[in-house]
Amino acid sequence: MDIIGDADELGPGPPEQEPSGWRVLVQPADLLHAVVDGLVALGTAIAVAALGLVIVVYTATSHANGGPGDFFAVAVWLTGASLGVPVHLANSATLPGAPHLETNTVQGRAVVWLLTAIVLVLAYRLARRRERLRPSASLAQLSVRTLLTALAVTLSLLVLALTTTRASVFGQTPADVFTGVYSTSRIGLEPGFVFAGPLLLTAVAALAGAAIATTLRCRVAGELARWGLVFRLAWRQVLVIGTITGVTLLVYACTEIGQRSSGRETALTVIGLTLLLPNLTIYGTLGGFGTTFFYGATEVSIGPGIHPRSSNVSHSIGIFGSFRPWIVWLMLAAAVVGTLLPALMARRAERSGRMRGVGYPLPGVWRATLTGLLTALAVVLLGALSDTQSTSLSFGPADSGSSLHDRLSAGPSLLAAAGLTAVWFSLCYLAASIATRSARPGLPGDT
Repeated sequence: MDIIGDADELGPGPPEQEPSGWRVLVQPADLLHAVVDGLVALGTAIAVAALGLVIVVYTATSHANGGPGDFFAVAVWLTGASLGVPVHLANSATLPGAPHLETNTVQGRAVVWLLTAIVLVLAYRLARRRERLRPSASLAQLSVRTLLTALAVTLSLLVLALTTTRASVFGQTPADVFTGVYSTSRIGLEPGFVFAGPLLLTAVAALAGAAIATTLRCRVAGELARWGLVFRLAWRQVLVIGTITGVTLLVYACTEIGQRSSGRETALTVIGLTLLLPNLTIYGTLGGFGTTFFYGATEVSIGPGIHPRSSNVSHSIGIFGSFRPWIVWLMLAAAVVGTLLPALMARRAERSGRMRGVGYPLPGVWRATLTGLLTALAVVLLGALSDTQSTSLSFGPADSGSSLHDRLSAGPSLLAAAGLTAVWFSLCYLAASIATRSARPGLPGDT
């Protein structure tokens, strides 16, 4: 069965006859297609994550202290974390030789953008394919169909989050890390968070794919065409910048580690960074835009009979920082190239007549600005690395004990990323507008 191939090239079929009653919006076939599409999108990402884990683990060591269940569980956690679901670890221990009870909770979140892209791209293409083969009879039915696909992904991830929660993975338990005899332990995804990031992201991707293919788009054809040009221009800009910066960071990191590590460690680094190449391209693009990246650590300790103590550590890397400034300036040069090259491509398309009279009118620059803001917000809010730890130590029933709270976070600055991405997207749009106007004067205005 073709999933995302030749069916995409077919023209849309005739719209379905609108049924009556409760089947106006939801039909049995819609439920079946939603489940299949959701399982394909989520299952493909999990399979890729598991394969990557196998390669990395067996490159690092000759064997692994775990079975297929361990690889599958970690693959589910990586996929869930890449959609915004944090991984949670909780354990408790009785310290040997003393009536002390120690409890520890850790919540971390990190995004593998390759897995994020797999889920969202497949949701987009499968929704587009289904809409072309079985067009919706109304905009309401189209919206319900895309929401069903998002719900299928969300509920599948919820089931996996509940079934992959375990006490240890690859033979490692919390007792191997902390001193003590642990009575309880739990590692897995936070189930409640599957109704936030995964549901929203998949719904947006599926809705975008269905909107591109729907026969109902004639109602808003002009506006969709304008937004489509802006999205295409922004995608070309990010693709050019990301390719240059991602490969540059990959080569630099592999070279630096290769000079200080063994052959096995270098091979592991190359494989790992290759799998994380989308991460390098995305953050390299933001770095080229001039975004400042931060690393922050906060520690708060409270003990019986003493005042609370806290400490903060923060570092930042940017264009004016001292950390490898030549790399940062190289990424900035890539941003300039990636901003001008799409404008030259648009000029060439205009001269050859492939734009069919649709241009980049100057008043439409607000669309590029809004696209940059929303893109940066999604990347930063989803992709920021965070690790929160909370430890408490009780000395007895009548003693409140002491506690320690640690928080580590790293990623691009939210305000800087949003503002600078909006500026660079706007500059790319303005360059394309000027280039296409000089190639063909008298382009229609935009209101």
